[in-house]
Amino acid sequence: MRERDAIFKELGYADFVRLGRVTRARVTQIMNLRQLAPDIQSRILFGTCDEVIWRMGLKDLHALAAIPLWDRQRGIFQKRAADVGPRCQHAPLWCKVVKH
Repeated sequence: MRERDAIFKELGYADFVRLGRVTRARVTQIMNLRQLAPDIQSRILFGTCDEVIWRMGLKDLHALAAIPLWDRQRGIFQKRAADVGPRCQHAPLWCKVVKH
């Protein structure tokens, strides 16, 4: 068992809700994103000004996370990336000032 899973089991949802000051539903949404392929998770967490992520939104990311096969997730994600232009027109202002 990974360390973070052990910590999560030890704390539980109620503790995350209290510590994060969010609803149980939000914690569930965040935890469901762990089902994404690791490279997609990294792109979400560490990518700078990623137009694909901004256009997909949380609803689309959750639909993608519901697909159990990482290769299929990657294929859908890459197709979406190919459809998106290179500029960050829909990203928040802070993202537009990040130098690539």
